[in-house]
Order: sequence, then C-alpha cells, then structure tokens
Amino acid sequence: MIPGKMSQEFPKYIVTDFRSIVERLDPIVLRLGIQFLNLQEFIQSEHILNSIGFLNVVFYLSASRLKETQREIHERFQKNPLILSRFILNENLDYVHSKDLKIEEDLIFSILPESSSDMILNKTFLNAFTQLQMITDQFDLQHKVNTTKYEISKLTQIGINLADEKDINKLLREIIFSAREIAIADSGSLYLVEKDEQGVAHNLRFKISSMDINTEEFLLPINKSSVAGYVAATGKILNIPNVYDLPKDAEYTFNSNFDVLSNYHTKSMLVVPMKNHRDEVVGVIQLINKKRNFNQKLTIEQMKGEDIFPFDDYSAQLVMSVAGQAAVAIQNNHLLKEIETLFEGFVTASVNAIEARDPTTSGHSFRVAILTVGLAETVDSIREGKYRHTKFSKEQIKEIRYASLLHDFGKVGVREKVLVKSKKLEDYELELIRWRFEYIKKDIE
Repeated sequence: MIPGKMSQEFPKYIVTDFRSIVERLDPIVLRLGIQFLNLQEFIQSEHILNSIGFLNVVFYLSASRLKETQREIHERFQKNPLILSRFILNENLDYVHSKDLKIEEDLIFSILPESSSDMILNKTFLNAFTQLQMITDQFDLQHKVNTTKYEISKLTQIGINLADEKDINKLLREIIFSAREIAIADSGSLYLVEKDEQGVAHNLRFKISSMDINTEEFLLPINKSSVAGYVAATGKILNIPNVYDLPKDAEYTFNSNFDVLSNYHTKSMLVVPMKNHRDEVVGVIQLINKKRNFNQKLTIEQMKGEDIFPFDDYSAQLVMSVAGQAAVAIQNNHLLKEIETLFEGFVTASVNAIEARDPTTSGHSFRVAILTVGLAETVDSIREGKYRHTKFSKEQIKEIRYASLLHDFGKVGVREKVLVKSKKLEDYELELIRWRFEYIKKDIE
C-alpha cells in the first residue's frame, strides 16, 4: 500500500441463493460496486481463491443452507485468508444460533427474514459492508504505518551503507541494489557522467547492471535520443509504463537490443537522475520492471503479462531519495580519491626531495617500502604458528607503505654539511678526540 493514498476500495460480493433480493436493493447500496454470486459460484470461483487483496463478502443464506456448506466455506476461508465476511441469516427473528453451525458466532451479522421491508433489507446490507470496510481500513492504515516505518528505516540504513563504503565498485553495486529493493524492481543499471578536460559533461558511461550478464562498459552521448541520455540532459525523471508503447511525441527511444541479447523483456521503466549539491547530474539510475515481490523470480511470459506494473509516483519519490544519497556518496568517493592522489603525490615529492639532498642513499626509501610491505603481506598470509592471528587490512598495508616511504623525513631538517659528509666524523673532529685522549693519558702518567 502506498502511504498518502486514500482508503482503498476492495471488491465487494453478496453471496446468496435468494436472487429476488437483487431487485430489492437500493441504488445507494448498488453504487458500492457489489458483485453477486450464488453459493456454488463462490465455492468454485478461482478468482476468489487467487485474489491478492481483501475481499468484502456478505452472505445471505438460510441456516440450513449454511450448515450444509459450512465445511466448503471454511475451506475457502483457509485458502484465502484475505476474505473478510459477515453472514446475514434468512430466518425468523426468534431464531436461536445452532451449535451445529461451526461458523464463528461473531461473523453472524444479523437475522433478516426474506419478508423484511426493503428499507430494513437495504440498511442491513449497507451496515454489513460498512463494518467490513472499517475492518479493511484498519488493516490498510496499519499496513501504511508499517510500510512507512520500514521505508524510513531502509532509507536510513541505505545512507549509512553508502557513507561507509569506500570501494567505488562495491558502492555502485550497493546503490543499484538499494534502489531496486526500495522500488521493488526486477532489474536495473547505473550510468555515471563523464566530463572532458574542460569539465564539460558529454557522455554517460554504463557502469553496472543488476543482471548477471557480461556487459562491458560503454558510452552514451548525453542527449535526448536515449532514455538515460534524456534524463542526464534534462535532469528530469522518466516514468514509462511500457517501453514498447512510447508516446508518439517522445523525444527519446528505447533500444531493444538489450532484451534480445539478454533474453529479457523490459516493460515498465523508471529512470532517475543522481544530482549533487549543486544540482548537477552526476549519474543516472535506471530501474526496470516493477513487480509485486522483490524476491520473486519472473519468466519472460510473466514479464510480458500482468505480473509487471508501472512504477507509481511514491516509488519515484523513494528512488529520488536514494539517488540523492547516492550522488553525495559518489562525490565523496571522488573527493577521497583526489585526496589520496594528492597525498600520494606529496609523499613521492617528499621522498624525491629527501633523496636529492643525499645521493648516496638514492632509492633507499622506496626499497624500504617494498621490503616492509612485502613483509607485512607475508605475515598476513600466515595460517599457522605464532603470527597466524596477525592480519592487516588494505588500509593498514597502505599506512605501512607511507610510513616506510617517509621514515627518513627527518633528513629535511639536517644541515647539508652534516647530511652529505663521507665519514661519520670530520678530520678535525677526529683530531680533537685524539688530542683529548692524549691529554688524559699524560695526566694519568
């Protein structure tokens, strides 16, 4: 159920073998959209059995007829627990509920002889359906509350997951999975905007698909000819109920080659831009085929049929929220990479500057880094013995490398004369030490 919508109207049925009451029902009751079935039709109806939503059913039967068929009715209730029912018994007002009836007594709404006036007849049926509608409204409201709580919790968790992920490939997979899950989409793909050296966006690069297919990265021009290109160019959402039935005035087209190559059938599609804090499009999320259950596996025939639905506006709002968080996460990831590149450049420049002052030890810092990282990786790979529990993460290995490269950074503050001297001590310093020892020796003598 979609939060924010008015109370949903569920199918309503009157099940009776007394067909004469149909002509006696007031238009006010008939405007409820009531359908009529006899008891045998209700018991045998596949539509009733396979309904995916609540059914409001009012039975008008004699007590004897109910007693004869109560087992079949009860079995039907068990097979489809979404049937909400009330029973109006066609008996005299002095009727006493029989113990032979296994139908719960609280389901018996009223005793109504067929001889009752039309006014009482209509009022009784109207009240019975009103009571059932109140029950379905309560279920509907509770479902909306639970759905909203789940979606808020899910969006919060998505934000945490995206903020924590540093690996760009894992980040993109997390984005597309999260968008699919919250919109209940069968598949999806993700594109990132690529800019030229002047910072102008010209192309979209296909990065990832949720489908297990070997699709290499490719470029799409940012223009209105393709679905993803249109969204990147305009910054607008596209919500397409059927990609094979596009509006005649649509500026974009759908490329069906993907369906042919992947043995798939695309029907509904939701394409959402990922925008950063400057309202710039940094990528596009493309979701395909909204279904009823996220874990449901669909066949080609089901994709072509009624198991696929258009994406509703509420789903689009949820995906926009995910897209906003995704854009921030991608931007942060790019900034992190830029900072790492700058720091790498700083470390390399520092090492080169240090070794330029001391040509004698040229290459020493890089050799130390190679050996130290190799040692750490060797220790990390040990599976038995004293160091089997010593492990290093990728970040720790990176820190070890930087520490090794910069271990001689203190040379920056050493005077040139001291740094490049060929011996540990200058000649005059050695002579001074010898003179001191000679002085001590003579003093002792």
